[in-house]
Amino acid sequence: MDAIARTGSAPRIVTIICWIFAITAGGIRAWATRYEVATDIISYLDMADAYLRGDWFMALNGQWNPFYAWLLALMRLLIKPDPYSEFQAVAGLDFVIYVAGLLCLHFFLRQLLYYTQKLNVQSGTALIPTWALFAFGYLLYSYTSLRLIGMHGFKGADLCIANFTYLAFGLLLWIGTEPMRWLPYGFLGLVLGCGYLTKAIMFPMSFVFLVTSLCFKVDLKKALPRGMFAFLVFIVISVPFIAALSKSKGRFTYSDTGTYNYALFVCMGPPLLRPWVPPYFHWQGDVPGCGTPTHPTRKIYAMPAVYEFDAPFHATYGAWYDPSYWYEGALARIDVGNQIRVLRLSLERYFNLFIRSQPVLIMGFIILASMSWRWRSFGPNSMARWIWLVPIAAVLLLYGLVHVEDRFVGAYIAVFWLGLYMMGSRLPDSPSSRTLLGGVIGGVAAVVLFSTVLPKTLSDVRTIAVGRSEANDEYVRVAKGLRKLGIQPGTQIAHIGSAFRSSLWARMARVRITAEITSEDAPDYWHADSATKHDIREVLTKTGVKAIVTDSPTSPPRDDSDMQWQLIAHPSNQDKHSYYVSLF
Repeated sequence: MDAIARTGSAPRIVTIICWIFAITAGGIRAWATRYEVATDIISYLDMADAYLRGDWFMALNGQWNPFYAWLLALMRLLIKPDPYSEFQAVAGLDFVIYVAGLLCLHFFLRQLLYYTQKLNVQSGTALIPTWALFAFGYLLYSYTSLRLIGMHGFKGADLCIANFTYLAFGLLLWIGTEPMRWLPYGFLGLVLGCGYLTKAIMFPMSFVFLVTSLCFKVDLKKALPRGMFAFLVFIVISVPFIAALSKSKGRFTYSDTGTYNYALFVCMGPPLLRPWVPPYFHWQGDVPGCGTPTHPTRKIYAMPAVYEFDAPFHATYGAWYDPSYWYEGALARIDVGNQIRVLRLSLERYFNLFIRSQPVLIMGFIILASMSWRWRSFGPNSMARWIWLVPIAAVLLLYGLVHVEDRFVGAYIAVFWLGLYMMGSRLPDSPSSRTLLGGVIGGVAAVVLFSTVLPKTLSDVRTIAVGRSEANDEYVRVAKGLRKLGIQPGTQIAHIGSAFRSSLWARMARVRITAEITSEDAPDYWHADSATKHDIREVLTKTGVKAIVTDSPTSPPRDDSDMQWQLIAHPSNQDKHSYYVSLF
């Protein structure tokens, strides 16, 4: 601890500067992307509404866990945003979660510093200066949060699970530093339980974290009671939701996400369909060997295909509210050929994330490794230096078997590089070594700042300055256009085209998309004769639909005079669509 104390005020100054920059960059990103809301957020908002009105059947979702929905419900209770400003309120909440992540990262960095100091004292190796570690850590946080997790706007659930990830790794290091204390074990169980309530992936990952926590002590008899205490806390947090979800589904389950995604991306993957476009919507059991849907969406017209999904969810877009419900009955059958393709794509994604996107991080570590090899200062406790990184390998494997996205592993990437740099530097302890380490880490941090984080922030500033972010409010204009035509909240709407995009204006207008003709089937509708279109209109009317909305990138719908399409929103720029509505 003396080495840390000797660093003076530099770490505090660096922390303040990094916090100011991170908060400023995050605030600019939140404002520039305040209308770029992911469709998953609509489902979370519907979940929040269900919790607020006590609709427990709908609130218990087999696809998305409830923690972020609870935060949205709290936000709605405190702020009470109107429908047209709700997305900005969500962006504000996500920004708060992003700022809270700075606290979680700070906790992790302090524990990493203490743990490394403990090992370095035993081996006589130099400790990376605190200011350099903090600068590097905060810039990695900004990079992963703004570029990976928040590329197209913040995603609150992914930010939440990233925060819990930083806390979990920090608690592992606390256990490694003070293995005889009970408190970090209790906190670890609490954090893992909250992480599971945020995303289902944390349920299997919790056991990896718990087992890893036992590996810091040589005497397993003393470690095991503490590990059982952490497991007990995890169970206390997790079991109420597992019990409620299992009762709702009529079978034991902690989540249906794993089965659903494996069936979707592996069993139903290529070559059965177009390359890597699995059947997200309206699975009717038509993929051989992948099971039979228990309760699929209802196909109410054959050609063009028209699907209806009013029940059982009173949601903005019921077909995506709980995909695991519509895909219940899917079999997570192993297809060797498809599994190999998935693994190949996952390896390509990991190569891009860890090597191609940030070569400076590779070069910096090579420099440190070459210096360590030259000094030949290896020391004892090699296992203790690396064992706490085991959960990173586990989560990469779990995602790699099914589906990888940047936002899933952003926090793990930051932890990986921080651990690699801190544990991989093995210079003898001396002022010159510490100066050398600080120079290398500081240089890498500067390159990360000027090559990735700062350009992204400047791009967001330009977006705000030229008003491009205001052009993304097309959903507000569509919602107001529907209201002017007398379409009231709760009205059932049909849609032609991309319902993913349309669920955003539907949420603002508080209408419900209960039937659709997908983008894939839309050309069949536009080329159909008048009699077919009349029949479709009649079928939709019987389901309770009061209007049908479509979007077109160029001109109004042609050859469809019976529908009497009305323009409700002009495109804000050439990349946007025009929206038309036909009232029944």
